[in-house]
Amino acid sequence: MKKNTCSLGLDISECHYAFVALARVKKIIKIEHYGYFYDSNKAIKQSELINQLKNELFQKKRRTKSTVIAIPSLMVLKKTIPISIEFNENDIEIYLKLSQQKLFPNIQDKLIFDFSFSTQPAKNQTKNIHLFATRKTTLNERIEMIKKLGLKATCIDIDSYALLQNLKSLTLKRTNLLIYSSDQNLRLIIFSNNEILYEQNLLYTSQNEILQMILKTINSFEINHSNTKTKTEQIFLFAGYDPIKNTLNDLKIPIAIINPFQNILTPNCENFKKNKNQLLIALGLALRGLSYD
Repeated sequence: MKKNTCSLGLDISECHYAFVALARVKKIIKIEHYGYFYDSNKAIKQSELINQLKNELFQKKRRTKSTVIAIPSLMVLKKTIPISIEFNENDIEIYLKLSQQKLFPNIQDKLIFDFSFSTQPAKNQTKNIHLFATRKTTLNERIEMIKKLGLKATCIDIDSYALLQNLKSLTLKRTNLLIYSSDQNLRLIIFSNNEILYEQNLLYTSQNEILQMILKTINSFEINHSNTKTKTEQIFLFAGYDPIKNTLNDLKIPIAIINPFQNILTPNCENFKKNKNQLLIALGLALRGLSYD
């Protein structure tokens, strides 16, 4: 399988964008280009945002073969369902297309489905799958946005799974909590074996709120999984989240600091150091693009 040698990860919302362009030379991965913009007043029009991003993307000669974009997790319908153990992937795809009304009875819009197999225990003669559904209109809007940039999406991922891509080099079998902070939003992702088991997006105004929010999320998850006695055994923080780390010491849960840029050649400038934690979703997308054949 021949892997891509260059990839662009693109994270766009109504008021911000972040992108990372990676290149692989032999075993070395380097950031060729990056960008980040956030409009705290949300006053910028999306057309202006797209034009600004387009100008920044093409400041340098582009040689990207793979473009991976994110859909915000909040725009994705998620559930875990049991299916017959005899179903193969093609059977599952057919079943999902025929079962939209049964699976999501309150959604009238056309949905596009994706799924992954779960490692969580299931009842006899069934296996669990994680189901992801996106409104077709939402997906088309994303694709049109990319076309306006003069790009073509190779792959579309959920932003929370893009964050987990940054941990892929680690061997993780326990139940873990990943904490991601961006633009005054706190994202808490409880996962195991690269499966997201629980996710919470929170808006905070001060560091003092963070500990209570995290405690509430962990307790809610563990109550919902009381039948399997699942406990959160480790917390992962991205490097640079020192204020949050100091706040979490009272939890008495082991904390690991990870730096996704550790084995990547990065720009040696203050702008990159200032904004690198805002690039983590885009980095995860670009890393996925490098492994996409």
